[in-house]
Amino acid sequence: MKRIISVLIALATVLSCMAFVSCGDGNKEAKMISVLANGESNFAIYRPDRATKGESDGGTSLRSLINEKTGVRMQYSTDDEFSKIEGADEILVGNTNRAESATALEGLQENQFRIAYINKKIVINSTNPDCLLAAAQTFVNEFVTETEIKVPEDLNRVWQCQPGFNYYEVKNPILDGGSDPYVTQLDGTYYYCWSGGEGGGVMVSKAASIDKINYNGKQVVKAVPGTNWSSEYWAPELHYLNGEWYIYVAADDGEDKNHRMYVFKGTTQDPTDPFEMIGQITDPTDMWAIDGTVLQYKGEMYFVWSGWATPDSGGHQDLYIAHMSNPWTIDSDRVMISTPTNGWEGPLNEGPIPVYNGDDVYIVYSGNGSWTADYCLGYLKLTGDDPLKANSWEKYGSPILSRNSNAMGPGHCSVATAVDGSQWAIYHANPDVAGWDGRTVWIQKLQFSDNGKIKLMKNTKTVMYPEASWVVEKEIT
Repeated sequence: MKRIISVLIALATVLSCMAFVSCGDGNKEAKMISVLANGESNFAIYRPDRATKGESDGGTSLRSLINEKTGVRMQYSTDDEFSKIEGADEILVGNTNRAESATALEGLQENQFRIAYINKKIVINSTNPDCLLAAAQTFVNEFVTETEIKVPEDLNRVWQCQPGFNYYEVKNPILDGGSDPYVTQLDGTYYYCWSGGEGGGVMVSKAASIDKINYNGKQVVKAVPGTNWSSEYWAPELHYLNGEWYIYVAADDGEDKNHRMYVFKGTTQDPTDPFEMIGQITDPTDMWAIDGTVLQYKGEMYFVWSGWATPDSGGHQDLYIAHMSNPWTIDSDRVMISTPTNGWEGPLNEGPIPVYNGDDVYIVYSGNGSWTADYCLGYLKLTGDDPLKANSWEKYGSPILSRNSNAMGPGHCSVATAVDGSQWAIYHANPDVAGWDGRTVWIQKLQFSDNGKIKLMKNTKTVMYPEASWVVEKEIT
């Protein structure tokens, strides 16, 4: 339970009258202890020199939350420092070496925390150290205002925690200088893949969550001079298929008309280690191709990409699909599943990415020119049983993400799943002017309507992003 109360009444329950707390008269207002008044604190947050991560995080969080709400940055107290903090009492967070911390654990059940006033100390302790973040937030919600912190002298309250998610504000763009961003996740680690590195090629970095993707990566593919894949590496994608890592990327020999799709295979289970060239991946037409991705459906793999219908189709791009016999081989003819038919698509369909929601299968794609302000996202939905039949795909008639006052040219996304199961579109957009220069990386939550449509998104400057955490279920009274 999270609430701010202005008057704290002594609890008249058996729990609040445990031996270590002096209970007041239930009909009288409890005597209040001033922790912070007139911008000054006579308490310090105690942190043992060898604090566990849960205790350290709880104390750090409490200090930060109090500072955010009051503007006062409370002192830390350790065993060596406490004697130097003149006249200060303590706020004990976690299972410290103070006797009061052990007392506060008495009678607590699994995943519960107590906030109590014991022997002139405010004690916050839990049977699960991971609950201390929730306990710190609860303390601030209950006892901290913008001008003061007060607790009742007979304070003794207990809350029950449960696994859940906290949501924190993330500002867009999350990353500068990005184009065609691709993010995937495996075993709780997020991998960001982009074109770059010495001499050209592909880079990969690791992150703890989508909003923390970064350029602190390694070059895993290097362009080889004198080959058909020597330059112009476009829109690389990183996929984990059949227990191995693969990178799909468009490259050419210096002439755009020779752009084709190539496959590289990881040499280890760590995708920041080097990849080795497998070869070109193509259908029998061997036509111009970019933006290749892998769609999985009913145990089969399909390659989806943007390409030309004929060798002289430059300036017009369609979406194609073909069956794959393995991660590096197409074994069927290509089938065109989308061509620009709406004004907002311009002459181009590109950047396809598969999206799954239960039994529904979609392909989100980009329409119009990536150098224009009107670059945008649309989607196809698989409505038939065979992905290789053009009439199995239904095109939604309007873009689901387009320009607004915050950003221009939003498009070419990837989709990754956050810890709470929500899906997020990671895309590039230009917050200032149209064009390739100045593109940055943005994220927006992907949502679905009850009738199976993907809901419209907006370029917003902030989003609420999830993190796994223990949260308060209820107060035990």
